[in-house]
Amino acid sequence: MPKTYSIPIEQSSPTLGCVVAMSFGSFFEGTWKRSLCCRAFGGDFRVVSAANILVRVERVQQPEVSVPDQDYFQWQFGEDSSSLAFGYLMKVSSLPSGDASIEWQYRGSRCTGTFKSSLKLATLTFDLETSSVVVSYRVLDADSRNLPSPALTL
Repeated sequence: MPKTYSIPIEQSSPTLGCVVAMSFGSFFEGTWKRSLCCRAFGGDFRVVSAANILVRVERVQQPEVSVPDQDYFQWQFGEDSSSLAFGYLMKVSSLPSGDASIEWQYRGSRCTGTFKSSLKLATLTFDLETSSVVVSYRVLDADSRNLPSPALTL
């Protein structure tokens, strides 16, 4: 039986655009701070690890690929703006319903996600070689989002 950990996340964000009026990926565009605290389930709910990093998400052009309703976003992470390093390139395919299909690679593994516009909920699944992490982003309004505690399975 794999061990499961809770990862409570607190995150501040810049003023963001309305998800309904633009592509889902645009909701994350910009530079923002992410505070991440991983805790073990059970017992004393001890801290496994903590990080406070800067995240930059930028829309990038893919000249070799021109597909309508498909956008690419480069994610970078670092301790400050001078130390930002490439994280991954995320492809967001918007559907007429307002939903979106999301794909990217992380540490050599193919990862997937979905955005359900009727629920205002994005679910990102990092299927890695030795673990799986599921992160849910709930869109509260045009300017904010909430990250319920995702689960890390080892």
